[in-house]
Amino acid sequence: MQIYIYTSGLHEMIARRVESEVASLLEHFPAVALVGPRQSGKTALALAIAESRPSVYLDLEAESDRARLAEPALYFADHVDELVILDEIHRAPGLLEALRGTIDQGRREGRAAGRFLLLVLDWHSGRRWVVEIKRSLSPTVERGLRASLADLRPERAYVIYPGEERYRLGESIDAIGLPELCEWARAGGP
Repeated sequence: MQIYIYTSGLHEMIARRVESEVASLLEHFPAVALVGPRQSGKTALALAIAESRPSVYLDLEAESDRARLAEPALYFADHVDELVILDEIHRAPGLLEALRGTIDQGRREGRAAGRFLLLVLDWHSGRRWVVEIKRSLSPTVERGLRASLADLRPERAYVIYPGEERYRLGESIDAIGLPELCEWARAGGP
């Protein structure tokens, strides 16, 4: 898998390639996250992708859009055939559980891809981290993560899992629970 960093100053050709790559990822995964600093082009990229498919965009900085998600499972059910774009999702960490349930239900019903595009503020600009999300309560470091670590040489690596405790998985690799990640999001970083 190739990794692209999308910033507002990219040449148009590269921007189209990033858009194509994200669209391709949406064909294979139920949720794709775009992570980057403010004003890096995440929203512009998401809206460009939205032009090519039925979509709904919610900016979670806006109270009115957060209010639409008062009952997220119902909202997602009403938009089952659309790409739901959630901008600034780190402002509503409670949505992660609803997303997981909706994604799991969609898989059981045959809708395994292209449901959500999540835009996340990267509060550590300039620092290179690798984050992997696991469903297991006992996550391990697998070949794909090791390859990413070798290629990217990040400062830190985190494996996010649904548990509560933080523990070391290897040199510079920590497993952290979803509640800790949500707390980071609320606080603006670790």
